[in-house]
Amino acid sequence: MGPVLLLLEEAMIIEYLVMKLALQAVVDECNRMALMQESQERVGFLRSGIARLEVAYESGLIDGEEYERQSREILGELKKLSMGQSYSLPGGAT
Repeated sequence: MGPVLLLLEEAMIIEYLVMKLALQAVVDECNRMALMQESQERVGFLRSGIARLEVAYESGLIDGEEYERQSREILGELKKLSMGQSYSLPGGAT
């Protein structure tokens, strides 16, 4: 009965490892999907920022220099997102 018990233990170990790999794949996919959603939300926020910036400039609330500076920052963030890099919020938060 000894060899049969060893085969059963080996089979259980292999099954455990396969299940662990499958679970890790599910977790990885969930993380990827969450990052994609976060990036899409961030793109929407940045696009609305561009629209608000244009309104502020056209209304005379900000001058050309400030408009250029802020638009450059927003476009830089959009470029990072399009290249798959992480982003940082103003003030150092991420």
